[in-house]
Amino acid sequence: MELSKLKSGISVVIITYNKIELLLKTIESFLQQNASANDFEIIVVDDGSNKENILDVIEIQNKTTIDILYIYQKDQGFGASKARNRGISAARFERVLFIDSGIIASKNLIAMHIKQHKIGSRDVIFGLSYGVVEFGMEGFESLREIISNCTVDESFEKLRSKSEFYDCRYNYFKNISFDLTFLSTSWAACWGGHVSANTKDLIHIGGFDEWFNSWGGEDVELAFRLREAGLKFKLIETMETIHLPHIRDADDQIKLSRKNIEYIIEKHQHPEVDLLRLLNWKDILNTKIFEKIEISA
Repeated sequence: MELSKLKSGISVVIITYNKIELLLKTIESFLQQNASANDFEIIVVDDGSNKENILDVIEIQNKTTIDILYIYQKDQGFGASKARNRGISAARFERVLFIDSGIIASKNLIAMHIKQHKIGSRDVIFGLSYGVVEFGMEGFESLREIISNCTVDESFEKLRSKSEFYDCRYNYFKNISFDLTFLSTSWAACWGGHVSANTKDLIHIGGFDEWFNSWGGEDVELAFRLREAGLKFKLIETMETIHLPHIRDADDQIKLSRKNIEYIIEKHQHPEVDLLRLLNWKDILNTKIFEKIEISA
């Protein structure tokens, strides 16, 4: 798609790998959006899972008026960055919204991202999700029980009153009234949940870094480059997605993320990025980089 011909609206890019049940739940939640079918498309990029995904997605395509594109890439190991870049390249709309397979969207999600982009046309918009923890599987069984026994709308209604399932970043952002205006390091918390940005900006900075061949860090690294390109970040205050619980190894995640963090630090050679070596996202958000530079000068 020529950049000059991008349409007003959002391309939803969903990456998946061998989790067909999670993928279908994610797609189904986007088929119930309040937004017009003309305002968005769904691009599913499959990172080499078995071919059952193709048949199931095609079946959904035949039952809906919403445009759904399925892209398959050969399994060459962890290829999330490459998959998302293929989604960016295929996008027909002015903005791209990144969603992982296994995220359930509220019926208002598309409309909320479109509204925020109208306010700040070049902002990076991101949001929090119920069920998001940094590592591990806290509340796995309880959350799965709620989702299994409720409709999508009922699940969101129940979770609003259950703070134990709130995104691990929620309390921090609530304490600053969800205002990122003076938070220069907000890129460090731009991971998980849902993130949207201008298609042109994503292409201009080269998309995701395809060096990443294991879990963790590629979204934060992209967010830092978007910030360096002059973009500002805005947070959607309400939680409009649910992160479906699935098995993962916390120890393995921590190990892989440390390797990737070292790569990010070496790549950028920047005082803010250097903080990733010793600090977590919350401490980085609290750090005043300009003071650090003045003290060390």
